[in-house]
Amino acid sequence: MNEIKRNGKQDNISMFAFTATPKPATLDMFGVEVPGSERKEAFHLYSMKQAIEEGFILDVLKNYVTYKTYFEVRQIVDQDPNLPKTKTKRKIAKCRDLHPTNISQKVGIIIEHFKENVMHKIGGRAKAMVITSSRESAVRYKFAFEKYVKENGYENIKALVAFSGKVSLDEFGEELTEEKINGFKEEELPERFAEDYQVLLVADKYQTGFDQPLLHTMYIDKKLRGVKAVQTLSRLNRTCSGKDDTFILDFKNDLEDIKKAFSTFYECTELIESLDPNLVYDLERKIENFNIINREEIEKFIKKAYKEDKTSKDRQQQISYVSKALERVKRYNDEDVILIRATLRKFTNFYSLMIQISDFEDVELHKLYIFSKFLVKAIEVESDVDIDISDKVSLENFRQVKVGEEKSTKIDANGDIKHNTSINVTSIDEEFDALSHIVKELNALFNLNLGETETLALMQVQKLLKSSEDLKRRANNNTIDNFRYSFNDAFEKSIMDGLSKNKTFFETLLTNEKVSTILMEFMADRVYNQLRK
Repeated sequence: MNEIKRNGKQDNISMFAFTATPKPATLDMFGVEVPGSERKEAFHLYSMKQAIEEGFILDVLKNYVTYKTYFEVRQIVDQDPNLPKTKTKRKIAKCRDLHPTNISQKVGIIIEHFKENVMHKIGGRAKAMVITSSRESAVRYKFAFEKYVKENGYENIKALVAFSGKVSLDEFGEELTEEKINGFKEEELPERFAEDYQVLLVADKYQTGFDQPLLHTMYIDKKLRGVKAVQTLSRLNRTCSGKDDTFILDFKNDLEDIKKAFSTFYECTELIESLDPNLVYDLERKIENFNIINREEIEKFIKKAYKEDKTSKDRQQQISYVSKALERVKRYNDEDVILIRATLRKFTNFYSLMIQISDFEDVELHKLYIFSKFLVKAIEVESDVDIDISDKVSLENFRQVKVGEEKSTKIDANGDIKHNTSINVTSIDEEFDALSHIVKELNALFNLNLGETETLALMQVQKLLKSSEDLKRRANNNTIDNFRYSFNDAFEKSIMDGLSKNKTFFETLLTNEKVSTILMEFMADRVYNQLRK
C-alpha cells in the first residue's frame, strides 16, 4: 500500500505540463474536467491557430508541394517463387527508398530548389532540413549531396548529417558515425549548423525539440503520421527578422493526411473521456486467461523485490519466478507470444497512468503490475526473417513527378482525442503469391507512365468523387466493402467523363482491367476514409 501511495496521485504536489501536442495520457494526468461532461481539457489554452494569427509562429502548411515517385519493378529470375506478399512489397519499398537513382534524383530536385528559391531568403541565411527514412538513407543522401554539389560547382551549399549510432555500408568497409562523416563532435552540430552550413540531413534526430529560427524549408522523404508529423513540420514555425514564410516539399506524404494530423492540435484539444479503471481489470483478466502467471510465485517475487539488504541469492530467486512465467509463455506459438507481450505492455502502461490520475488502490493489482514489468522485458519475439530480393528483381525507370501544390491551407480543427484501448498485434501469417504477380501489382501502381498531366487528372477524379454527397452518405452508412459497390460505378463514370480531356490515359484505364481495378481499389480506400472524417 505504501508503494501505491508513493507512485500514485500526490495531493500535496502540483504538477504543470506545457505542450503543443498533448497526448491522451497528458490530458488525463494534467487536464481539468469540462463541467457537465466526461471530457478533460487543458487548464489554459493558447492555440496554434491563435499563435499563427498573432504572429508568434508561422503557418508551416501555407506553401506545400507534393511529389510522387514512379518506378518499374523488373523480375530478373526465370523461376517464379512464392513469396509473402506484404513482406516482399515492404522489402521492395525499402530498396526503392535506398536506390541510388531514386536518391540522386531527389537530391537534384532538393539542391536546385534550395539554390533557386530558398538560399537568398532571410538575408541569405535561410537553412533547410531533409527528413530521411532511416540512418542508412541519411548517409546515402549525404554522399549523393556531396557528389551533386561538387559536380555542379555549388561550393556555397554545405550539408551536415544527423543520426544516432553506427551505419555499416558494404561499399565503405567500415562503420560510419555522424561524428566521422561530419568531422567534428556530435554536441557541436547545432552551433556549427547555425554558423557555416545550409542543409541538415536527419534520421529521427532533431525532428523534435530543435530550435533553429533560420530553418525555412523542409524536404520530406519519410512517412509521417499524427503527433510525429506535427512535431517534425513545426521545426519551421519559429520566427526571426526577415523570415515571413516557410516552404515544404514532400516526396512521401499526402497533404490531406498531414492536415488531419494538424487538425487535432490546431485549436482546442480535448480528451473525450478519462481512462476507465474497468479497462485495467479487463486486461488483468486477459492476462490470467493466458495461464502464464501464478499468484503464489508473484507473492514470493514481491517479497524478494522489497526485501531490505537483498543478497545475490535473493535476486536469483526473483529471476527464477520470472523465468517460470516465461517458460509458460514459450509454450505458445509466435503470434500468441506477440499478443501476450502486447497485453502485458498495455496493462502496465494503463495501470501506471491510472494510479497517477486517481485515488486507485488495489494491492493485488499493483503486485501484478510490478511482476509484469519484469516479465514483459524478458519476452523476446523473433524478428521477421529478412527476404533477399536482390537476385530476383531490379528497380528501373525512376521518375519524380510533382503532383500537388497548395499556397494556402485551410485546416478543419477536430481536437477530440481518446485513449487507444485496443491491443495492436501484427499478424505473422500472411498470403503468399508468385513473384510475377507481386511485380505486376507494384508496376500497376508505380509504373503507369504517369506524367504530371495524368497525375493531375487522377487527382481531379478523386476531388470530384470526394465532392459527391451520395458517396459521402454511403461512406458514413456502410462498411468499406459495401461502399465499394457504389464507388465502382461512380469511378467508371468519372473515367468516361475524363475521356474528352485525356483520351490516351483514360482509354488505358477503360481497357486495362488490371490497372483500373488496382487504381479503383486504391482510390476507394482513400475516398472512403476522407469522406468519413
